[in-house]
Amino acid sequence: MRNLLVVLVIVIGGLLVSGAALAADGQGLYTTAEQANLATAQACFNAFTSGDMDSFFATLDDNVVWEVNGSPDFVPTHGKWEGIDAVRDWVGLVDSELEFLDFAADNYYVDGDTVIVVCHERNRVKATNKTIDEREVFLLTFTNGKIAHFLIFDDSAQEHWALQPESQSLSAG
Repeated sequence: MRNLLVVLVIVIGGLLVSGAALAADGQGLYTTAEQANLATAQACFNAFTSGDMDSFFATLDDNVVWEVNGSPDFVPTHGKWEGIDAVRDWVGLVDSELEFLDFAADNYYVDGDTVIVVCHERNRVKATNKTIDEREVFLLTFTNGKIAHFLIFDDSAQEHWALQPESQSLSAG
């Protein structure tokens, strides 16, 4: 896991350096396809945050692979879902467990068929009333103008802690 995070930091760092001359609004040096992928990624996040789930699902390929890095044994919303119906199930699972207090995309980085989105998120776990305040990185891969693979890297340790009842909370001692 640590090696994966190091690789991710190197990849993002490389994109930040190589993408420094690119306009943040999708204009400038992006290709037409990259501009379209960026617009779709932004539409996906805007739809999700506004609760427009029809528009959200419209940005996804019918055979989308949706992954949240980590084990569902520790965090039920982690794992892999394949296809639109499975992603609908995932959204329902998230909705049953979390109350979104804040969620926003902070930065987008585009390289060909890949869009990296850096986000912040603040949620309340419904079962424990604990708050999760985390930064996340989403790696979106596009095929034919739609999101074909959506990979989420988040703070699974914090999420696991927040899911635990007080009597089972992690302790530093």
